[in-house]
Amino acid sequence: MRPAHLAIAATLATVMAVACAVVSASAFAPPEFGRCIKNAKHEGGGGYSNSGCTAHVEEGAKYHWVSGPGAKRGFTASGGAVALYLYSGSYHVKANPTVECSAASTLGEYTSSNTESLEVTLTGCKMASATCQTEAAPAGEVLMTPLEGLLVVSKHEYWGEALIRWSPAIGETIANFECGGTSVVVSDSILHEIKRNKMVSSEAEGLKVSKEGTQKPGCYETSGPSCEGEYPLTSVGGAPGEISGLSISGTQTDEEKLEANTLLP
Repeated sequence: MRPAHLAIAATLATVMAVACAVVSASAFAPPEFGRCIKNAKHEGGGGYSNSGCTAHVEEGAKYHWVSGPGAKRGFTASGGAVALYLYSGSYHVKANPTVECSAASTLGEYTSSNTESLEVTLTGCKMASATCQTEAAPAGEVLMTPLEGLLVVSKHEYWGEALIRWSPAIGETIANFECGGTSVVVSDSILHEIKRNKMVSSEAEGLKVSKEGTQKPGCYETSGPSCEGEYPLTSVGGAPGEISGLSISGTQTDEEKLEANTLLP
């Protein structure tokens, strides 16, 4: 192609890319925390026809969306057994728990329309018969480092599922503890699936591990371009970090009703 033709082709490619980006942005807005508020009587106008703010209407709206948390931003969570799985080089085969704890508790706060901060405490933790603990903590207690949660992408926008990526607020270490003198360091980040799209103050939540031992959701379930950093890495006894997974189940209770909305236009 002659230079002029190349320039035209490049321009058309740029225009098409921008157009696609605009269509994509208008089709699916990023998911966000917020509140679906009922309109005043006869208010109408554009907004939403349902209490989850997922059905957009141009007029006659009964509800409107307010981005971000309200004045009461805090939340707590409590759960039962926790298991840390180590895949030892292969995450396609069933893995056995490396560390097991009897309970978990969380104290957190929503900090913006797509972020949260939280602190997680695990109790009754053991590796085989050895008791685990964070330095200076009581026996069996593992304190995760302060974490930040980012509401990232829908698993599939049509399904209305959202993912939160938990990462250390500072550095890369999620947890650093010892079990009978053996060091255990968990780093990188964790994907946490939530299913809302309706205003709730309490819901069952958890990190899952499949029958094969792999963490769910896996990075193949996201629409992001890379899987890097979406599995935790665990080092035992100073060995190189290996892909691992966490299994936690429990109930989260918010101070005020809130929604993770993945269907905003």
